[in-house]
Amino acid sequence: LMLSKSAEGLFHRVIPESGGNLAAFTVQRDPLEIAKTYAKKFNFTNVDNIYALEEFYQTTPIELLTSDPLLDRTDSTFMFSPCVERDTGDGAFLTESPLTILRKGNYKKLPVLYGFANMEGLLRIEFFELWKHKMNEKFSDFLPPDLEFESEEEREEVAGKIKQFYFG
Repeated sequence: LMLSKSAEGLFHRVIPESGGNLAAFTVQRDPLEIAKTYAKKFNFTNVDNIYALEEFYQTTPIELLTSDPLLDRTDSTFMFSPCVERDTGDGAFLTESPLTILRKGNYKKLPVLYGFANMEGLLRIEFFELWKHKMNEKFSDFLPPDLEFESEEEREEVAGKIKQFYFG
């Protein structure tokens, strides 16, 4: 909220909760692909037709759409989160990435009180048994999506080094 022009003036102090505005989970990098992936979970197959996909989301009961766990992604992101929108002049929430906004200094400077919740990671504890095996099979699936690599080979190499550093 503190980086959005549309939220400017709504508050005069900030206490951020659940991570900083540069964390991998704060901005959806490919919202259309996420919408397609999520629709497939409900056996919707016509995902390449944007109008059919839109109709699927408009006509599917909310109870069904909210029945699937949204925290089971291994890359530390959430299925749905804010995304960068085109500035159509119609009150877009976020028209640039948080990193770009911060680099430009193009946001309202407000007093900030930071803290942390040391048990917040327990939010995904239910997936630990599954993930501990997946980590051994393909550790690169657990890398944040905002890390960019020249190739899949480089991604796997870096993942191996990270795994070795933290887990021996």
